[in-house]
Amino acid sequence: MRAHKKHSGNDRTGVTSNEPGHSHQFECLFRNFVKLAIACSMLICASTGYANLTVQVDRKNITDAELLQVTVRIDNPTAIPSLEWRDLSRDFDVISSSGPNQNRSVRIVNGQQTSENYVQWAVSLRPKRLGMLTLPPLSLGGFASQAIQIQVAQASAAVRQRLNEFVFFDTTVDTAETYVQGQIIYTVKLFYLDSISGEFPPPPPLGDAIVEIIENEKRYDAMLNNRRYYVLEKRYAIYPQSSGRLVIPPETFAGTRGSRGYFSRGQQVVAVSDQHTVEVKPRPASFNGRQWLPAKSLVLSETWATNPPAFVLGEPINRTLILKADGIASSLLPPFENLAIENAKTYEDPANREQVTGARGIQSVLTTTVGIVPTRTGTITLPEISIPWWNTETDKQEIATLPAITFQVAPGIQTTESATVFQPPKQTNSLPLADAGTQPEQVTILTRSDPIWIIISAVSTLLALCMTWMWWITRNRLNALASNPLPKTSATASLNEPALFKTFKDECVRNNAVDARNALFFWAKARYPTINSNRALSGLCEDSTQVGYLTEEILNLETAIYSASPNSHWRGDGLLKLVTALRNQTVESRATTALIAELNPV
Repeated sequence: MRAHKKHSGNDRTGVTSNEPGHSHQFECLFRNFVKLAIACSMLICASTGYANLTVQVDRKNITDAELLQVTVRIDNPTAIPSLEWRDLSRDFDVISSSGPNQNRSVRIVNGQQTSENYVQWAVSLRPKRLGMLTLPPLSLGGFASQAIQIQVAQASAAVRQRLNEFVFFDTTVDTAETYVQGQIIYTVKLFYLDSISGEFPPPPPLGDAIVEIIENEKRYDAMLNNRRYYVLEKRYAIYPQSSGRLVIPPETFAGTRGSRGYFSRGQQVVAVSDQHTVEVKPRPASFNGRQWLPAKSLVLSETWATNPPAFVLGEPINRTLILKADGIASSLLPPFENLAIENAKTYEDPANREQVTGARGIQSVLTTTVGIVPTRTGTITLPEISIPWWNTETDKQEIATLPAITFQVAPGIQTTESATVFQPPKQTNSLPLADAGTQPEQVTILTRSDPIWIIISAVSTLLALCMTWMWWITRNRLNALASNPLPKTSATASLNEPALFKTFKDECVRNNAVDARNALFFWAKARYPTINSNRALSGLCEDSTQVGYLTEEILNLETAIYSASPNSHWRGDGLLKLVTALRNQTVESRATTALIAELNPV
């Protein structure tokens, strides 16, 4: 009975629960599929990891004598990004930054394997002001962090004194006011104990000023409060480029004390200097020079190849102009102008600019050599050279001057009309008769058939012919050069550069100085339309050593043209080699130096 009932029950259950049983079976299959998907996702995540960005600070309450330590970490990056923190300079200065440091590790605990992969940066920041500062959000690797609020309080005198016991700054400026583009000497001294280690701060970051290092590093000892300190000193020359207030920010040193001995772990020490403000005055309205030149001193001088100079028709002589200035960058020294001379040709070499450091800061020197070749006898006058400048010591305008000077030009090689012609004495073929009572003198007579007479006559005749020939050649060359200067620019308009260079090459191979000079000018105008002389080609050389070589070769070419026989000693292989190298060089924009500034700033 029970079996039947059980059987009957089974039948009833099978009938009444037909569709719900299939639904329950489907639900179980779905749950198993979800669990399998979750397990697969966990396996994938365990192998690749989630990408995540975290930014942590060591403290949220600091003093202005302390540094904020920031740690940036990104987990499981697909690539190592670059750390770029925007809007950070509003409240903080970056003192140091290390990274990216990549870390990969695998750990097995109770048979389960876990991996860790992250990239980390460590940044030290100095607060710029007191109060509530904001560490702005950071965007890195497609992720963004949250802003962090930092409270900055003023350090007590006791804290500052304790910090200064181990390391401190002493910074000074040589003037509280200057003119635009004038020089400011900024001196930074770091006093520290022998147990302090760290990096000296870089040059001050000034947006509207040029900073030049005067003394890269100077080390010495000093005794303060019966304690010996080591001193590291650096001096900078600062040139403001606009008028107004120039603020030199505080210097910051972050180091470690006790890195050896008992303090093996090290103790962080920080030193912060005072900031300096300099008033920068604009260019005075009373200054009437073409170029603004504020300097502590400025001297204009000249030297000659021979002293005193002796001018001879057709013979070149070099004049060197020297401009020396204290307290101004060499890039601001103006080039010499209006060096042309009447009744003479002038050839100006590229200006040479140099800078040296001294007790008064930067001393700049501008040197220019001018070749002068008289084209007429008589007199030539070198015009006056004057350079207005502003004396920052006396606060008034001064003028450096080379006065005008006149020289006499002597004629060149003398003509045959003014030369002395050798006239031998009249000779006879017989000895004179002696008086009856006297002994005749023994006299040696050179006859025309004597070999000695033949040699003297031949040498004299040859010398006279050579002098006549040299005078005639020199006069023709001088007349040709005086009446036929280098061709005008328009003469090369219809010629192409390759053909002109081939002509120049052929003349150099033939060692023909005159034609090589003209061919070089034709090619140079076709290749570089802006130049106006062969000497200007030297300034186009990318290699600084080639500038001097090319200048020397062009000067040799021009000097050879004025000689008595222009093509006898000149060889064109050296000039051809240098010009070929100039022609083959890649045209690139050359970077400017650190002290290139506007000549007349506002």
